[in-house]
Parts: sequence; structure tokens; C-alpha cells
Amino acid sequence: MVESHNCEVIVVGGGIGGLSAALSLARFGITTHILERKKSRSEDGAGIQIGPNGTKILRDLGILESLRPFAGAPSFLKAFDGRTGKIIATLPLGQWIFKRYESPYWVLHRLDLHRALFEAARDEPLVSITMDAHVCDIKTQPQIENGVRVSTQNGKAWHGGAVIGADGIWSQVRNHVLAHQAHDTSATASPVVTPSFTSKSAARTVISVSKLPLSIPRDSVTLWMAPNAHLVAYPIREGRDLALVVVVTDRTARKSWGSPIDESWILERMAGFDQSARLLVASGENWRVWGLHAFERLPTWVHGCVGLLGDAAHPILPFLAQGAVMALEDAVVLADCLKDIVSNDGKLNRSRVSTALLSYQTRRRPRVFRVQDRSMRQGEIYHMRGLMAHSRDLVLRYSPAARLMARYDWLYGWEK
Repeated sequence: MVESHNCEVIVVGGGIGGLSAALSLARFGITTHILERKKSRSEDGAGIQIGPNGTKILRDLGILESLRPFAGAPSFLKAFDGRTGKIIATLPLGQWIFKRYESPYWVLHRLDLHRALFEAARDEPLVSITMDAHVCDIKTQPQIENGVRVSTQNGKAWHGGAVIGADGIWSQVRNHVLAHQAHDTSATASPVVTPSFTSKSAARTVISVSKLPLSIPRDSVTLWMAPNAHLVAYPIREGRDLALVVVVTDRTARKSWGSPIDESWILERMAGFDQSARLLVASGENWRVWGLHAFERLPTWVHGCVGLLGDAAHPILPFLAQGAVMALEDAVVLADCLKDIVSNDGKLNRSRVSTALLSYQTRRRPRVFRVQDRSMRQGEIYHMRGLMAHSRDLVLRYSPAARLMARYDWLYGWEK
């Protein structure tokens, strides 16, 4: 016998995007049930950067202050020539960015951000969470009042007015959306999208600052650029730890988020880097590596009362540090669209769910596509060589720092 449950919105995926969506919907009185495939809250991850467009959302969700003891607020971004170790430019963050956008630029451990979101969702009466819930079937009912039914492998089912796929780049909900869209339009394209490897991998770790060489800045995001690789480091947990990320050209496509890798593998790919950068990498332990994957833009993120959010809809390469923030933005815009079709008792007008989801898609796609394009371009800039790298360095070295940062007003100054 199938065990059945009811709610207004079913969110598949309990990561940053899914938790943020549930909390955002709760602000408008909409009940949500999160189905998370993992058996327990993730203990994996490393550093994450949240620009002011993201910290504004965390403030609105009510978790900014609880995160403050775990956050770093770097004063500067310092760019170095990875091969010589010479500084190219120092750009303002800290108070400069707070004054400009009225919200801080924070660097965190991903675990701390996820924990704060998870605890807020757990304590929110309008949000329920089920772990170890592997979704195996999604059925939209022809009768409007029945909405949509989501089944899991353990024989449970949830009925709701909408389903949001926040289940990451390898999304199963995406396959449902595309398969039904292809069926309805007699499309010839494959209804399943398989992410492709970008020939780049990212390795990450977290180091106690007590183990760092004295030459490494403690108050800055630091960036070392070189052909085929770059290194980013920044302080987290109020400066007690340093998060490191190394992105390299690679031939091995890894789907896992946390495959162990020896530091010698990283150092081999940083053979041309200055000794200071190599010493920093050598200071790290428990390195993990994952392959960077992407896919072509989807024809739609929505089918009927089922929609996609975050990496399930639009994976973003990490070179602008905006992947998680785009999921946060998706969440608040999604809630803003659904609030317009909710009654005083928190019930969705199910005849209008599809229209609301399409409105969410219309509002988000131009913004996300721009971020995707700029992120890809930023990665190319980091890995330039020869005359192109020389021209890049001249621009960074001699342009006024505030003018360079003002180029990101479109990104950090976003308002819903």
C-alpha cells in the first residue's frame, strides 16, 4: 500500500537551492515538502563565495546573522601572476563593496551555509524534509484539483500543486520536463540531457591558517593566474581557515563531487607556478577533485506544474563564483511568482501554476544566461597565455581599481 502525503509545493533536492526555495515560499504562507536523496545532511564541501546579491537574500531569509560567526569578509581581491608570484592588481572588497551594494561580500565553508539553511528549514512550520527519498516517478494529473504526484522508491507518494526540481546538474526532474516537452511538441531532440565534461577539473581543500606560509595574505581573496590553471584562496570561519580551489585542464571526467586526489597530482599540473603558490598547495591535506560539467541551454525549464531551479536548469562554471548565488536568486523569484496565485489559506490556484512557473522562467533566463556567458569568459581570461595574458595584466595593473569593480554593478547590484 502506498503511503500518501499532501502539500502545496514538492521540492526535489535539499541543497542550497532547494532549501532556499522552501524558505522563500514559506514567507508567503506556502507549504513545502523537500525530498532529499541523501540519507543524512551532507558533510562534504569546501569554500564558497557569496557576493552582495547573495547575502541580501540570506538576510531576507533570516539567516545572515546566524552565519556571521562562520563568515569571512575579505578586504581585497589580490591578483598574482601565477608564474612569477608578482602582484598584478589589488581590488577593493570589504567596506567598499558593502557601501556600494549595502550588503557584504562573504566567503564561507559550504557546510556552514548548508547547515544554516537546513536548520532554518527544519524549524520552519511550513517546511517538511524527508531524507533518503529517491524520486522514481512524477505524474501530472489531467484533473486540475489533483495537481502532481511524486513517488519515491520506498513506496511513499506526495501530492501537490507544483514540483520544483532542485536536484543538481544530474537532475532526474529535468529528464521528466524534457521528455514531456518533447512529447507535447513532437520535438526530435533527445528528451534526456547528459552533462558534458568541459576538460577542466577543480580540486579543493580547507587549511588551518596556522599551517600557512607567512607570505600568504590572510585578509584577501587571492588569485594566481597561469595558462591552463589558476588558484584561488580565501579566508573562512572568521579567518581561522583558508579555502583553496585549483582549476586545471584535465582529461579525466569525474562525476563525483568529492573524489580524493593527492596533492602531487595538483602540483604536477602547476609545474610552471611560482614557489609561493606551490607551497600553498603543498600545505593542504585531504584534497578532493571534481570534473566541471555543463550542457547546452535547455529549450524550457518548465512543463506544466513542474519547474527547474539552479544547476538542474542552468549549471554555471565557477569562474565568477555565482553558481550558488544564482540558485538563491532563482528561489526568491520563483516564490515571488507563486505568491501571486496563492489564496489566503496558502493554497495554490492550480489552474495558474504553469503560468506562474513560465513567468519565473521568463524573468530568470536572460540574467542566468548572461552570468553563464561571463563565467565562461572569465575562465578564459584566467588561463590566457602570451600576448593576451600580457594585455590582461596591463589592464589590471593600470586601470583604477574602483572602475574595474564597477564593471560588476550589473551582477552584484541585482534586485528582484
